[in-house]
Amino acid sequence: MRAGNTLILWNAGDHKPPIGDAPPGSSAVGALETEDGCWSHMHGYSGSGGAAYVARRNLPKSDQERQVMLDWYQLVYTYALDPYVVHRAFLLIDEYQDIIKRMGCGPAKDEPGHDPEVSHGRAVQLPVPNLKIVRTGPATHFWPIVGANRSKT
Repeated sequence: MRAGNTLILWNAGDHKPPIGDAPPGSSAVGALETEDGCWSHMHGYSGSGGAAYVARRNLPKSDQERQVMLDWYQLVYTYALDPYVVHRAFLLIDEYQDIIKRMGCGPAKDEPGHDPEVSHGRAVQLPVPNLKIVRTGPATHFWPIVGANRSKT
């Protein structure tokens, strides 16, 4: 989905809102405008970004790509989300896939958008968190499973 119509929601790595299912360190992405209306109130997230900001909706492609990467950086470094959780969620954003493929590190074989013509794989071999991926209407939620063993890939 295009970044100009993608709502990004998250809970900081150490924060669980008083309502909803979304655990600390979780993220969700989905279409801002849908036939069913807004979904952002569902599941209890404390932060929102992406197309939640009106000024972001009609940016030129290069500006939109820069903003997507700034969102990624902010979620990882400001809100302490696991880099893989954010990466996995952002794979649903077209501009994110375009950027990482141009860098020569596209989605892995088991990830959305995998292209056998583009190199893939992780530069740092940290354990990948176990994720519960939940689809609700126009949104896809990426919830780290707390206390679960982490796999190495």
